[in-house]
Amino acid sequence: MAGYSFEIKILQVVGFITLVYILSRTTGKIFGGFLGGKLSNTPDSINKSIGLCTIPQAGVAVAMALVVFSNFPDIGNKVLSIIIASTIIFEIIGPILTFRQLRKAGETN
Repeated sequence: MAGYSFEIKILQVVGFITLVYILSRTTGKIFGGFLGGKLSNTPDSINKSIGLCTIPQAGVAVAMALVVFSNFPDIGNKVLSIIIASTIIFEIIGPILTFRQLRKAGETN
């Protein structure tokens, strides 16, 4: 249902908001992971990597966007388009970043 409701033309209108969302979410994940690691006395090799390991996004964000889509038709399509576009980006780059960061932290074979 979510993919069916996605309209690529709407990204022309909300493209900037999508970019801001992607950058803000990524920055928050990196900073939050680093701060959480520092507060829990985790080694720096993990503190610097954990944020990027949490980049992938999927089910919950899309489900919440579908709720907005259903309950707020005036903005629902825009919100759904932002979330689906960002989910596609995060699901493409997320696993790659996660693997690189785990390898960098010495957590893979």
